[in-house]
Amino acid sequence: MKRNIILSALLLIFISVTVNAQQQTINVLNVTVIGNETASENIIKVNSGFIEGAILNGQQIQNGIKKLWRLRLFSDINVFVDRETPDGVYLIISVQEYPRLNEVKYTGNEKIKTKNLEKDIIFIRGQVISPHVINKAVRDIKAKYDEEGYFNAVVDVSTRPAGDNVDLIFTIDEGKKVRIREIVFKGNENFSNWTLQRQMKETKARTWFRFYVSGKFDEDKFEEDKRNLLKYYRDHGYRDARILSADVELSEDNRRISLVITLEEGNPYYLSLIHI
Repeated sequence: MKRNIILSALLLIFISVTVNAQQQTINVLNVTVIGNETASENIIKVNSGFIEGAILNGQQIQNGIKKLWRLRLFSDINVFVDRETPDGVYLIISVQEYPRLNEVKYTGNEKIKTKNLEKDIIFIRGQVISPHVINKAVRDIKAKYDEEGYFNAVVDVSTRPAGDNVDLIFTIDEGKKVRIREIVFKGNENFSNWTLQRQMKETKARTWFRFYVSGKFDEDKFEEDKRNLLKYYRDHGYRDARILSADVELSEDNRRISLVITLEEGNPYYLSLIHI
């Protein structure tokens, strides 16, 4: 450990000097890679630019380390000067790899079946499990639940050793399905809110006087109802009508949503009859 600290310090001193004086360089006589279990030694050397015979300045060394981080294969990277001679230096690249995947498991998912999650959230056995991969998967799972109206779903992630690899476990607390509290239209000057709401055949708000309406939010049905809305406009001569935005706003208590649809109606087209 003491040796590594000293070697790291030597390299950092060199980098500091050469950043300010780019004319100074080192000649790399030999590069040894340690800690790599599945990543190719050659890939590490080539991607970093730390190869035998290379002549490097401080900026190139810093860029080389950044390139290794961008591979998203390693949880730790260190570059040490192992030995220095009048002709050049001997480098050690020490890496610690992220674990690789054995299998993925989902628990707590009752409303969305595992096979449907696996269809959209793709994992491959043996792939690298980095924080980036995990965070993207959590976002994708949350998006799936949002589409189904479960905006309060919480996704926790854990790993479990499985031989040389790991199992990735997603524990899902689905929460309750959020209901539609209101549908708000903006930009509608020629048709009332009530008229436009009637065109929303499958997307309806649940209120105290419409307690018989489920008020469930379904992304696919909402898309269909937006098309119904535009069809109504075009059937009434507003051929240029369009939806500028359709936002889903969650209430402060996270139990209900408001759908806010902003319209641009455009000008109506009239059909004139010409008598000859």
